[in-house]
Amino acid sequence: MSANPLLEGRSPQQMAIGVISDAEAYREAALLVEPKEEPLFVKASLVAPAWHLLCHSTELAMKAFLLSHGADPGSRPGGLLHHSLRHNLVALYERAQEKGLTTSSKFEEILAELSPFHEAHIFRYRRQGYISLPTPHIIAEALEPVIANIKGVVRQRWMESQGPR
Repeated sequence: MSANPLLEGRSPQQMAIGVISDAEAYREAALLVEPKEEPLFVKASLVAPAWHLLCHSTELAMKAFLLSHGADPGSRPGGLLHHSLRHNLVALYERAQEKGLTTSSKFEEILAELSPFHEAHIFRYRRQGYISLPTPHIIAEALEPVIANIKGVVRQRWMESQGPR
């Protein structure tokens, strides 16, 4: 029996389907929290939650891509829940690149900026002070084609895992 009942009885490719759907939902939620049409200074207190949603969306997208390639979903060394990967956006992205993921240089730059904050849970457990990062809508726009690409890969890899019909 697995230590995590959520992982039982499902292939990594099957798990990837739900994970990429969640990635898309978190990206969309960030846009509801911090809409492009509303200036940042109107609801500045919602910027950190929007950044958190976008970071989590990015984390889930990378994990969906890796799951679709058969990654271990568990917490053993090398697994997606192991402390060396769990919330490390750069490490997840590098692992995904090794499996063939390509993105824009703009996305790579944004990812590098966000990763230390996400890994340290800065957006979840806010510290006092000013943080200079791209606005949530800029991040969401850079993330949208990445999620769309990964969604296609996830579907294709799942279909391949099912064998001929």
